[in-house]
Amino acid sequence: MESSATNPPFLRRGSTQNIIAGVVAFCGPGLFNALQGLGNAGGSEPSVSAAMNATLYASFAVFGCLSGYFFNLFGPKILMTFGALTYSFYAISVYLWGQVDDKFAPMAIVASAILGLGAACLWGAQGTMTLSYALENQKGSFFGIF
Repeated sequence: MESSATNPPFLRRGSTQNIIAGVVAFCGPGLFNALQGLGNAGGSEPSVSAAMNATLYASFAVFGCLSGYFFNLFGPKILMTFGALTYSFYAISVYLWGQVDDKFAPMAIVASAILGLGAACLWGAQGTMTLSYALENQKGSFFGIF
């Protein structure tokens, strides 16, 4: 058994985990939205940005259909962690392409495909956690807090 010093009881509550999922979703996808708001994701070549978006959403569509399977296979903690890390990798790749050198464009496109997988994992885990951790009379509150 784990001691309560290493695993505080308040972290085991569904409401706390819902708030943590909301913070993760605010930071990762929030960063993505900020980069998209720059226009061309901060880069100078619109065709690369279009390829990034097409790759991202195609990957997200495919892996979104498989996110329930991934949730059953890996669980919410791994999916949320992996999904958040893919947003970071995307941000680094877009920065390198947009601010350092255009030769990083292929890396940014690959990062977009990986982000599609990560976004499917993140949002699949978030939706499942929000629906399953809340009692029937708490579901609206959980969605509102998220």
